[in-house]
Amino acid sequence: MDITKDYYKVLGVLPSAERIVIKAAYKALMREYHPDVYQGEREYALRKATEINDAYEVLSNEVKRREYDEYNSQANFEFGNKNSDSELNDAIHNSLNEKWVLACKYCPDLLQVEKRLSQISSSLCFSFKVEVLETKNFSSAKLVANKMLENYVETYFGKNKDIKAFAIELIIGNKKEAARELNRVIATLGSEVDSKFIITKITEEFLHQDKKNQSLNEYLNYQVGDHISVKTIPSNGKGFLYFIYITIFIGGIYIFM
Repeated sequence: MDITKDYYKVLGVLPSAERIVIKAAYKALMREYHPDVYQGEREYALRKATEINDAYEVLSNEVKRREYDEYNSQANFEFGNKNSDSELNDAIHNSLNEKWVLACKYCPDLLQVEKRLSQISSSLCFSFKVEVLETKNFSSAKLVANKMLENYVETYFGKNKDIKAFAIELIIGNKKEAARELNRVIATLGSEVDSKFIITKITEEFLHQDKKNQSLNEYLNYQVGDHISVKTIPSNGKGFLYFIYITIFIGGIYIFM
C-alpha cells in the first residue's frame, strides 16, 4: 500500500464509493487498459493496469481501505471531481452506456437526475448509475441520488446546512476557486463555524465581479439560516446557468423532488 497515491482518483470514484461501485469501475478500466487489449503503447498499458490493480487491491479490501483512509482522512475537493485523464473517464462511463440508455428509455426521469449529477461530479454520476443499475432500484432513483449527493457534499464541505447549500451553488455556478477555498476553510476550521461570516468572506473575495452592486443576500438568492429554495449564482454575466432548487430539511439536501 502506498499512502501517497490517490487510489480513489486512479479508479475515478469518490471516497464514499460503495464496494459495488469500486468493482464496477475496476472492471471497466481493466477492459480498457489490459495490456492484451489496449490499442496503444504496451508499456503505458502495463503502467496503467498496475496502478488500477494496486488501487483495487486496497479499496476492495475492507481492512486495507480503512487503514488507507485513516492516513488520508482529509478530503481535498477537486472541482467536478473529474479525473484529468479524459480517456479514463470515458472508459468508466462507456462501460455502462448500453444498459443506461435502455434504462433511460423506459425510465425517462433518470435523464434529469443524470444531467444534474454530472454538473456536480462525474464520479458522483457514475456511482449513481452503478447503484441504480445493480440494485434495479429505479422506482427510488431520486431518493438514491439525494442520499448520494448528501454524502458527497458532506465529504468535502461538512454538515453545516448553509455551507452545504452554498457549496452546491458554487459547484453548479462553475465557481472553481471559491469552491476550493470553501473546502479548505471547512477542512481547517470544521463544520461548527460562523457560516454567514464564511459565506460573506468568500463571496467578497471570489465573487465580487459577479456580485457587482447586488447585496450579498440578493446575490446568493437566499437568506442564510432560512434553509429555503436556492437558485444558482450568475455565470460570467450571462444569467443563471440553470435553476436548481435545493430544499434543506433537518440537514438533508434534496434537489430531486
